[in-house]
Amino acid sequence: MNKLINILVLPGDGVGPEVISEAVKVINAISTIYNISLDINYGDFGGVAFDKHGSPLPDETRNKIIQSDAVLLGAVGGPKYDDLPKLNKPESGLLKLRKENNLFVNIRPIISFIELVNASSIKKEYIENLDIVIIRELVSGLYFGEPRGFNKDKTEAFNTMRYTRSEIDRITGYAFKISQRRSKKLHSIDKANVLEVSQLWRSAVDEFSKNYEDVELHHMYVDNAAMQLVQNPKQFDVILTENLFGDILSDIASVLTGSIGMLPSASLNDKGFGVYEPIHGSAPDIADKNIVNPIATILSVAMLFEFTIERKDIYDHILEAVRRVLKSNKFTKDIASSDNYISTSDMGDNIVDKIKEIAHEKKYNIAVVGATGAVGQMMIKILLEKKFPFNEIFLLASKKSNGKKINILGNQFTVQSLDEFDFKKVDIAMFSAGADISKKYAQVAVKNNAIVIDNTSFFRYEENIPLIVPEVNGDDIIKYKETGIISNPNCSTIQMLVAIKPIHDVSKIKRINVCTYQAVSGSGNLAIEELKNQVTDFVNSEKLKINVYPKQIAFNVIPQIDMFMENGYTKEEMKMVWETKKILDNKIEVNPTTVRVPVFYGHSEAIHLELEKRIEASKVKDILKSYGNGIVLVDEHINGGYPCAANECEDSNNVFVGRIREDISCSAGINMWVVSNNIRKGAAYNSVQIAELLINNYL
Repeated sequence: MNKLINILVLPGDGVGPEVISEAVKVINAISTIYNISLDINYGDFGGVAFDKHGSPLPDETRNKIIQSDAVLLGAVGGPKYDDLPKLNKPESGLLKLRKENNLFVNIRPIISFIELVNASSIKKEYIENLDIVIIRELVSGLYFGEPRGFNKDKTEAFNTMRYTRSEIDRITGYAFKISQRRSKKLHSIDKANVLEVSQLWRSAVDEFSKNYEDVELHHMYVDNAAMQLVQNPKQFDVILTENLFGDILSDIASVLTGSIGMLPSASLNDKGFGVYEPIHGSAPDIADKNIVNPIATILSVAMLFEFTIERKDIYDHILEAVRRVLKSNKFTKDIASSDNYISTSDMGDNIVDKIKEIAHEKKYNIAVVGATGAVGQMMIKILLEKKFPFNEIFLLASKKSNGKKINILGNQFTVQSLDEFDFKKVDIAMFSAGADISKKYAQVAVKNNAIVIDNTSFFRYEENIPLIVPEVNGDDIIKYKETGIISNPNCSTIQMLVAIKPIHDVSKIKRINVCTYQAVSGSGNLAIEELKNQVTDFVNSEKLKINVYPKQIAFNVIPQIDMFMENGYTKEEMKMVWETKKILDNKIEVNPTTVRVPVFYGHSEAIHLELEKRIEASKVKDILKSYGNGIVLVDEHINGGYPCAANECEDSNNVFVGRIREDISCSAGINMWVVSNNIRKGAAYNSVQIAELLINNYL
């Protein structure tokens, strides 16, 4: 259900293919761990592209760039291309790539690793725990300014450093926002004592800073900045500068990290597209020797996940893996203090191993609100069954349940009072205690940085809160970032949509007629007890006590679930209408009748679909059988060849489908029978699936 991310890999020249090979190992490992759908393509760029196509940036590669979400670049250039005309040089292709894609932001993090402080020529106390970000404007200034060139006899050359106010403003805005997320300190680097361009730069930055009064702004001349980077680098946090100065300063900063092979970079436009590359060159003298340091390229991959895919947690994951490899005294030749070093490929393998190691360690704190109820306890049971990576599960309920001991699958938990709980302790809060409780406490959890998965109706119909069935609209979960809340649909809607989504993908559904036969557990523990007691009283010829439902439920069916609406439908019926439109397709017409039946667990549904184009029943069976994803087909034309709530649903998280047949009253109609455990898939399991989507893709 994840959006497919298209990554174009341009290995380039020299050591480029070697470092790219290790970076792709990391991409593949991360995509598997976090369940991210990636499509990796390759293209020619730089000197190798000139050799094959006569251009460092051929049209074929241009077209691939247009179709991609991000580009991972190795390195370009080499001595064999030095005498080519300017437009054919590999570096010319790089400048075109930046300009044509408006990659005006260049981000270069300068991070020192404690294990490498002795690899730097700078004293340890100056660079220990160093963390600087250089924000460089990338598509203007001296490298792109016109006029430029030589005079007729090539005895004179000239370039133009040129900036507009709008170009300065957009890079400045980006730098201030980065500063706000960090230590709120920004150094703007220029040469305003000599250059008019720098005078405009400084005045523009000063003017822009009025919108960011919480950020401490400093101006510094570039020559002084170069010296200060070496003498006192810890005074800097975010450095903002123009193209040429940024190029020079970031190379100087490589001394601080011990090797230029440690420095990644990201070049971004305002649409989320980015080119990610190490700042080192193609190093043809060490190419194909398996000794180049791939860490800068691997950290560039980390930046790709942070900025294009918006997963800062993955950036941190990769960075920590690099730290652990270095801590284990594994170094490539450029950062080794002796002849005891590892190869390029070994470094890549070691980092991938640490990435996998960290993935197994990450755990989350979970709160279950309504933990004494049937759904709440089932949530806990499924978290345990699925071995969800939790550190601690907090069981929350009313004050009267405070201190109560609950044993689930051999694990004893103590219930805590919801009123007194501090949600700062948890990452995810799963609510299933009624709409009033969600109304009162969900926002409290969100304000304390917990993500709420709500299993009540309170948030379901709010436009900016995602209503999620993972098998149907899992991609919509990203909308949780607006509010911190994800809503779980009604149980009857969930099982219906899981069953019909694969059909809708093949032939759009125009209309749904559905009758539901819903178990009493959907009304909670009191309803379960009422059915048990009424059956006992009936057998013993005693008067039946009626409290939960308007009529007796034992040996009866009740064609009312929830209150009646003005249109004659019940609220339960209208939930199926509203939720189907929000989750699957707003154009689908839904005509439901919901009935309560004397069954303890498992909802059953008779579903009649009207499709845009006819599909044979056999084809529908093939579609559902091949789809999998929680759907189990039980459909044989024999006695008992269909699913039933009391048989298939117990302890199952699946949706069972049978009685598939073509509608004899509708030329493009399909009829089917669908059953599922309403407490599991209809509530608790769906909530846990949402939590899994969160941790696999966003946390």
